Amino acid sequence: MKCIIVDDEELAREGLEDHLKQIEVLEIAGSCGSIAEAHALLMREPIDLMFLDIELPKMNGLDFLGSLRHPPITIMITAWADHALEGFRLGVMDYLLKPVMPGRLLQAVNKAWEYFMLKKQSEASDHIFIRHNQIYEKVMLAEILYIEGMQNYVVVHTPSRKMITHLTFKVLQQTLPARNFLRVHKSWIINLDHIASVENNTVRIGEMAITVGAAQRAAFMEQVVYRKLLSK
Repeated sequence: MKCIIVDDEELAREGLEDHLKQIEVLEIAGSCGSIAEAHALLMREPIDLMFLDIELPKMNGLDFLGSLRHPPITIMITAWADHALEGFRLGVMDYLLKPVMPGRLLQAVNKAWEYFMLKKQSEASDHIFIRHNQIYEKVMLAEILYIEGMQNYVVVHTPSRKMITHLTFKVLQQTLPARNFLRVHKSWIINLDHIASVENNTVRIGEMAITVGAAQRAAFMEQVVYRKLLSK
C-alpha cells in the first residue's frame, strides 16, 4: 500500500516515517512539507494512503482533503483534537493525536489496510476477506446472511459462524455489492438473497427478525418488495 506523509514539521515527518518503515504492508512514496508538494505527488502517481496534518501553511489540511476529487484513504495526524468531527465527515479512516503512539498508529494502519483490501475487490467478486482473530479469512458473499453493527465492532453472520471485525460499519457497507446487500437500519445490512419473508416493517432471514428503519423503508420497499419479491 503506497503512502505519503503531509506535514510541515520536518521532525514530525521523520519520526512518523521511522514508525511507518516498520510496517510491512506500507511503501512510503513521499514525505511532503507542503500542500503543493502533496498535490503534485498525488497528480503524478497513484497513492493508496495519506497521513495528513491539519495545521499547514497556506491551506488547512481538511480543506485540502475536501478539494480532492478522488482522495486516497486518509489518516489525520495532528496536535489538535477539535477537528475530529469534521475529519470524519470528510471520510477520514482514523484520527491520531500527536505524539503518535506506535500501537495506535498500527491500529489505524490495519484499519486502512483492511479497507484497502476490500476496496480492491470488484463488484464482480464472489467473496471478500475479513480480518478476524488477527488473520484475513475468505468469506463468500453468498454465505453472508446479515451484518450487525455494534458500538466498536461489526458482526458478520453466516449460517455456520459469526465473525467479529473492527472494520467500521460504513466502510463494510461501501465495499459490498449493492445488488445483493442493503442497509435496512442504522445497525443492520441484509443479504437480499436470504430474505425468507417480509411482514410490515420486519424482515425475516432464517430465525432472525430484523426491523426496517423508518429512514430506510422507502429504499427497502423499492429494491426488495417491488423489484425482487413481487417478481418471483
